[in-house]
Amino acid sequence: MLGIFDRLVLFLSTATLVLLSGSLLTVAGGWNAPLNYLRANLYAPGGRLGLGLAGTVFLLVSLRFLYLVFRRPGAGAVLIQEGKLGDVSVSVGAIANLVRKLAANIRGVREVKADVRLTAEGVRVSLRTVVSPEVCIPDLSAELQKTVEERIRDVVGIGVERVRIVVENIATETKRRRVE
Repeated sequence: MLGIFDRLVLFLSTATLVLLSGSLLTVAGGWNAPLNYLRANLYAPGGRLGLGLAGTVFLLVSLRFLYLVFRRPGAGAVLIQEGKLGDVSVSVGAIANLVRKLAANIRGVREVKADVRLTAEGVRVSLRTVVSPEVCIPDLSAELQKTVEERIRDVVGIGVERVRIVVENIATETKRRRVE
């Protein structure tokens, strides 16, 4: 998931690439004004410096995006126990999977997406849900927060700093339950 800084940098670099692509297409079409502008600035005092700075910025931005593409999501792990036979760690992905399963088993939750982040105090959980129209959202949210906090503490053995819930949608159809 991209943070606000990465989104802003992605937007600015994409906008710059669109302008550069448009300039190249106009030069290919026979209009030489962009090429003449580049030549004039290249030979002007400080022109090469500006071109070098722009190249360095684009290189750093490209390296950052390569890192974001190839990093393993949820690669962080929480150290649970250090013992004489070795360490016991739980991955962030495993905690997110636990949270998804917990939330999906609560009555009234139709869909759930979980994001878990490591913090100094333990973990921070963010849930994006779609709920049934027949539930009370404040009550459901309180139950979700309590269940997630308690189960992470009991199962994983770490604290939960915060459980944030966003209701993205309220389902329009009621789900029919089978009577057994």
